[in-house]
Amino acid sequence: MYSKGKYILFQTVLMIASPISSLFVSLRFYKNTISQIFFIIFAYYFGYYCGFVNDLMHHFVDMRNLYVGQSLKEVLGDERIYLLGSDLYHIAFKFILSRFTTSTQVFGGCACAVYAALFVFFIRQFKEFYKGSLSVPCTMLFVCTAVVIEYYRYQGLRFATGAFYFLAFYMKYVNTRNWRYLLLGSLCPLFHFSLITLPACAGVNWLLNRASIWTRLALLATSVFVRMQNVDFVPLLLKVVPIKYQIYLGIDVTDSRIRTSVLNHMADMRAYGNIFYRYRSSFLLLCGGAILFLFWRNKVPFDKRYRVLFYMFLTLYTVVNFCYGDLTFFDRFFQITLVLFYSYLFVVSVKYYDRLKHVNFLFMCMALIPMAYALLSPLIEEREYLFHWELLFGNFFVDWDGNALNFPYEWRFYIG
Repeated sequence: MYSKGKYILFQTVLMIASPISSLFVSLRFYKNTISQIFFIIFAYYFGYYCGFVNDLMHHFVDMRNLYVGQSLKEVLGDERIYLLGSDLYHIAFKFILSRFTTSTQVFGGCACAVYAALFVFFIRQFKEFYKGSLSVPCTMLFVCTAVVIEYYRYQGLRFATGAFYFLAFYMKYVNTRNWRYLLLGSLCPLFHFSLITLPACAGVNWLLNRASIWTRLALLATSVFVRMQNVDFVPLLLKVVPIKYQIYLGIDVTDSRIRTSVLNHMADMRAYGNIFYRYRSSFLLLCGGAILFLFWRNKVPFDKRYRVLFYMFLTLYTVVNFCYGDLTFFDRFFQITLVLFYSYLFVVSVKYYDRLKHVNFLFMCMALIPMAYALLSPLIEEREYLFHWELLFGNFFVDWDGNALNFPYEWRFYIG
């Protein structure tokens, strides 16, 4: 492990023989850049064999029908390509890939690899904190930060990939206070239009930092009240946004019949969806709040350099509460909110661990609960797709396709 050449050779052999063994070694030596590269290679393997359970199949069919054999001018001139989003990322991704292949599995592998690359880019922003020896509870908080967003979100193709793009550059900004990184992060709407919420929140957060703390708390309290009323702001949004720009909002927002169906579906999900997954984000927020209280009781300072992370969490959480009426928006951005929250908890726990040593066992128990829940819940949720010998213990030479399992799209919300 002390020789880069030997480690690359060792990982190459593992990747060829048993990719999951390479994954475990990569996770064990996650600080090593070579391990991070092989993690991305494993992601390609995983995406190649794992069945599609989200929007990825829609994007693949879109590529096969509208991109293959078409020039860039013909693609951009076809209005049908914008039905799945007018964002540049998915158009560029499908156009480039269509030049080389029409394979479902290659499409899935590439989508997962790009997602994993941006995930690793985000994780590397914590390098100054994990480069040394981490205590067990600090490591647990680091794992929480990494697994708040479930791994299968890559199958949405656009949103979670763009979210990690923003989060990586935002952490760069927090670490360096260089506004260039914040501007680069503001390009995240190119992945998914709704991600414009994140740079907008960064701007609002900057303004709120210069206002009274009571202003921030009043807005937060108001947002909680609005959340309790379950207000749908989509009709107001359609009145504000000019018609020529409404295409960016998506057909599920602009088409009244589809919107009614979506609202009925959201009500059904909140009433009958599996509670184990439905309250996952709320439970993680509660656990994080308990850990924050432990910090306060043990006089952990409100770090001047990294408090911007906590304030950004509060700002985004306020916006998320206002948008509770839209389940998709709420669920997606609530998870990003939690990533910011646990990023702050991890950074502070590492910087001021000497203040927590005397409550190390309690700290470890409190961190274990959200870590175990966040880590295991997506594995249980997707168990019908995951636990197959060909996927877990196979390799690139196995002739198997997870899409042959052919589960319905919505099964995972109701499975017990």
